[in-house]
Amino acid sequence: MLGDGVSENFLERFRTLAARAGAALGSPKDTDPEDFWLHRLYLDLREHNSDQLFAASEAGGAIRRVCVASSTFCSRLERKRVSVAASANAAPSKSERHAQLGDRELRIWAIIQRGARGPGYCRELDSARIAPPRKGIWKDCPRRYESAYRQGEPWRYRIQDEKSRVRRKAELAGLTKLARE
Repeated sequence: MLGDGVSENFLERFRTLAARAGAALGSPKDTDPEDFWLHRLYLDLREHNSDQLFAASEAGGAIRRVCVASSTFCSRLERKRVSVAASANAAPSKSERHAQLGDRELRIWAIIQRGARGPGYCRELDSARIAPPRKGIWKDCPRRYESAYRQGEPWRYRIQDEKSRVRRKAELAGLTKLARE
């Protein structure tokens, strides 16, 4: 809920920018981009123990000055982008050359970074329209991750194994450093 201490015009311009920012961050299909932005903003402020938060907890809290907080978050994201661009110009190590994530793995990595676990992780994969592989040990797997997870073994193990492999590959590619900054 946004406060009404500013003009209607200012509020609508902020909401438009927040929606654009949420879309740029990869808001899931069934999630309002504005809400996604505010959620990511809240998580970033909580991670940095920001003075812009009031009564922050796992269950929620309030952002004191959302425009100032958004500006700070944008600066952090920009710094990460500049760091990635600078490191992209450096020659990759042998392990980094072999650890490049494909498009599917990058989409899975984005979901892993959100911190979802178990059935919630599977629902996010399904929402992002990422289906289980249809070859090798996965050939008899249900077509949706959540269905596979509900069936139990061996699918739960394989889903966790895939998640661990993508996380490890992201570490080797240097992507986890950015997520923690």
